[in-house]
Amino acid sequence: MKTLIAYDNSGFGLFVMSTTSEPRIPIGVPYIITEIPAGKQLKFVDGICIDTSVIPHKVMLEDIPLTQVELLERRLESAQDAIDFLVMQNMGGM
Repeated sequence: MKTLIAYDNSGFGLFVMSTTSEPRIPIGVPYIITEIPAGKQLKFVDGICIDTSVIPHKVMLEDIPLTQVELLERRLESAQDAIDFLVMQNMGGM
């Protein structure tokens, strides 16, 4: 999916739109059209989401945080691994 990001000279995100079709190009406003990879999202720091200190300007991305359910699933998997390890140790000691 293509994402259009219009921004000002400081990199402040003015407009963000994701679309499956070709987005309309803004006139007179800096913009980037990019593909945001799965598991990533725009990183906003005080509204800034474009790194204008480099040329060409770059989109700032970050990992999408895990949901509460995903965090609990990981804890459950870790606990199950520990139980499996202890069971195997006990079986070997018989």
